[in-house]
Amino acid sequence: ELPIAKMVQAAVKKPVFLEHDVTAGGVAELEVGVAKGVNRGVVIAIGTALAAAFIINGEIFHPHPSVGEVGHAPLPNNRPCVCGKTGCVEMTVSGGALQRNFESLTGKRLTGEQIVALSQTGDHHAKELVDEFVHGLGFSITWLASTIAPEVVVLAGGLATSGDFLSNALDEQLSEMIGIQLKPEIRLSTLGGNSGCIGAGLVAHNRMK
Repeated sequence: ELPIAKMVQAAVKKPVFLEHDVTAGGVAELEVGVAKGVNRGVVIAIGTALAAAFIINGEIFHPHPSVGEVGHAPLPNNRPCVCGKTGCVEMTVSGGALQRNFESLTGKRLTGEQIVALSQTGDHHAKELVDEFVHGLGFSITWLASTIAPEVVVLAGGLATSGDFLSNALDEQLSEMIGIQLKPEIRLSTLGGNSGCIGAGLVAHNRMK
């Protein structure tokens, strides 16, 4: 409940706004990124953790701070999460999760991007974790397809820049999982790691109008 925006504004004597970083990234994708013109979509940021921004009727839908925290929905695993629960999606589906889980299996510390690349060389542990990652992400998107029926799912964040392998694997996974639901088009963000910064600027600009 700390009024941090008001406190910073008082210190810098400039208008200050507070926004969730992934929501800001969603604004960037919707206004200047690959989600421009999309009516219903989801921007999924895959980084240290996992979160999403929802696009409903061509606008970002964010009525409550916890909306978009898809990383804390449950998966059937018993990995403990920092939130105090076990089995949260982001304990399997995130760059941080890949790093931690690979290190616990092998003792080696690699980045999520390195583990994805290693999985394509036949490394057993890397492939096992990446397959689990893709299955968990596909499971989550299938639930979203059953509720808001996104036309497009944008993958953003560090792992989204690892090439087409991840998006192609996810597309195949969705083809297996999705039945009567609308199968969304998978797009990779072109904004790189700057979507949150770009979105923050757009959020401030929009609120100053």
